[in-house]
Amino acid sequence: MQDNCASVTEQKRDLLAGSSDLYHWWEEPGSTHRRVSAPIFEFLLRERLGKAGASNLREFVLNRLRLERKDYLRYWRIASGRQRFVETANLIRICDQLGLDYSRFEKSAVLTDRMWPIDLGRPELTMLKSHILNEGTLNSRYVKSLYVPTGKISVSRTTQAQFYNNDRLLHRHIR
Repeated sequence: MQDNCASVTEQKRDLLAGSSDLYHWWEEPGSTHRRVSAPIFEFLLRERLGKAGASNLREFVLNRLRLERKDYLRYWRIASGRQRFVETANLIRICDQLGLDYSRFEKSAVLTDRMWPIDLGRPELTMLKSHILNEGTLNSRYVKSLYVPTGKISVSRTTQAQFYNNDRLLHRHIR
């Protein structure tokens, strides 16, 4: 009987250890600015140019993807390093336009402001999560977006945490 209890405890521990909740860049609000590495972004673009058989960025964006001039300028500014911060909504649009998987984009380390994904199952965040639940809210919802040029609908999960606490020490740790 004792062995049976130990195995149930071990099973629970293994279950909890494997249930990390990963927070990805595309779950951030659309207006959040992400810092983008120009060399890595340019590498990803060149990869797509090669697959499409385009000779330059302008031909690729305007003729192959059939996007507008403003999209070409956006790609050029990011790849050249003239624009270092890009809103999450625009990054999602770029991935959709280029046919890039969000996870592959994340793994390429093109986003330099944080290490993505963030593991919300880390023990350090447990106290913070319980504090939010105690004195605030943790909301999760699914958002559908329609990309008009292709007619594709993408679904993304967003998580929003709000808490009401005047504890300065807690605020210092969160920032």
